[in-house]
Amino acid sequence: MTGIMFKNTLNIKDFSDLAKKKYVFDDVISAITFPRLPHFLINDNQTVGNQISINLEFFTEQSIYPKIKGRISTLLTMQCQRCLGPVKWEAETSINLLIIESLNQSKTGPSSVNTIMVNSDGLSIEKIVEDEILLMIPMSLMHNKVALCENNDTVGLFLAESNESND
Repeated sequence: MTGIMFKNTLNIKDFSDLAKKKYVFDDVISAITFPRLPHFLINDNQTVGNQISINLEFFTEQSIYPKIKGRISTLLTMQCQRCLGPVKWEAETSINLLIIESLNQSKTGPSSVNTIMVNSDGLSIEKIVEDEILLMIPMSLMHNKVALCENNDTVGLFLAESNESND
């Protein structure tokens, strides 16, 4: 059921129902199953190194609008932008979202909470999670040190040549 719920497009009433039930989504999902995330991963057929841990609570507080609060953790194998070899990337973010149906409602919600609008097309939990992950990915991911790069000889030669040309 959680897999179906994760990919389904939900409208504002669906989110409200989940909040009233105090639904908790707690799962570990392979990053390969997301629509846009696999473009950032190294295609080494390693599903073990490409996991997303999700823990989200749906609830309502003082407002009548549903809220989502929780954590998203990633363990991904991506491409180092220096040596083009695999680099493990771990990150975690917390989310605190107020689900609204129109922009007029955002004025009534607390200002410390991010709002997300669900239009007539609906929105999936998968899309919310994937958007949060994509926002965390660094623009130029590299190994912490040049010595960790896979093609260390090539990188060292390139760096030496560029230093000589700068002199």
